[in-house]
Amino acid sequence: MKKWNSIFLVSLIFIVLFILTACQNGENTTIDKAADTSAPVMPQTTVSSTADATAAGSISETTDGSDNGETTTIRSTTEENSGTAPQTVSQMTTEALTEGKNDRRYSGSWILDVDTLYAMTAMEVYYGTTRIDLDVLSDGTVNGVFYAVSSAPSYRQAEVLFTGTFENGILEADYEDEGWLYGGHLTIKTPEDGSDASLQVTITRTSGDMNSNWGIPEGEFSFRRAIETAFVDLSETDLMALTDLFSMMTQDRMPPFTVENGEDTLTEAAKINFIGLNIADGKVNVSLFGDLVDEGAEITFDASVMQSLLEEYIGTTVTEPQSTTFVTYDSGRYTVPAIGGVTESPEIQFIMQDTGYQGRYYAVVNYKLPGSDEVMYQNLMTIEFYNGYHVRGIERIDDPVDTEMLNAMR
Repeated sequence: MKKWNSIFLVSLIFIVLFILTACQNGENTTIDKAADTSAPVMPQTTVSSTADATAAGSISETTDGSDNGETTTIRSTTEENSGTAPQTVSQMTTEALTEGKNDRRYSGSWILDVDTLYAMTAMEVYYGTTRIDLDVLSDGTVNGVFYAVSSAPSYRQAEVLFTGTFENGILEADYEDEGWLYGGHLTIKTPEDGSDASLQVTITRTSGDMNSNWGIPEGEFSFRRAIETAFVDLSETDLMALTDLFSMMTQDRMPPFTVENGEDTLTEAAKINFIGLNIADGKVNVSLFGDLVDEGAEITFDASVMQSLLEEYIGTTVTEPQSTTFVTYDSGRYTVPAIGGVTESPEIQFIMQDTGYQGRYYAVVNYKLPGSDEVMYQNLMTIEFYNGYHVRGIERIDDPVDTEMLNAMR
């Protein structure tokens, strides 16, 4: 009996140990499962679309889910073999926005490039206009309006809206003129050198009334920046000062010229002749220069007088003193013969102020012989005011402005 009791007790002990071991294993299994639920979350790759992934070289920006907020860049096999540095989505977005901001320099008004006077907004009342207004947003979207307004007295108007974006310097857009019942397509190209001085525009009609009596033009055109201007009235003192200045700018003394990038297009000889001729016939009172001038049958003056007068009248100087067909230069002095005669006189028709350029004005001036009502020619004079008035450009107006008609329209 005692033997069986001993066997029973040992068996019981083994059973208890077995049960305790099994329970311990069950508790360990539960802890391991709980540990799985707190394991780090794997990074998620996000690409907005297949097209975006292709354009970006299958690159995406991901966060590993930890508190440190580190960024992981995942590269595709294609990118690794391309030899180019990886980009993140945020970098690509920044580049797109930067390109859009660069295109914003094309915002503003653009007018058909006919001549300088046509580009002046104040003259729309006289000429009408062919104008494009562009508003380029920071994301690159372009909202545009194309205006075509005929000259007086009809003032027929067409207005066309369009939207697009510049892609590699080219904007393509369809348009619909609901007023004149036609539609078409337009292309705007920016200069290849990246400047914002002009736009090349191609316009076609593709639908509706092909023979509409008005509308935006068809064809290929060049547009330039509009010159924002307004008519102004100057004081009698200012008008007299400008009239004296313009009297020295007759066509036999000063050729047409412009100022480009701060530099005038006049030759050295043209500058020297301009001063020499005006000294020769007494339009310039050189006695104010004292001993620097010797007057007689010939007038001899120091080279510094030439420089001072050029700076005063046209805001420039001579870099290479020289003799010309009328002026002799020798050893630092110029000589001209004293002459007389009758030359045409200027009559200022009207003046406009450049509202986008402080101190710049434009004057339309008729030139007539004394005692004559006949206009020999008409000039557009560009004037800048700093320490007095300076002429900074002269353009001949081939089709003279009818001032009476203009004044009736203003």
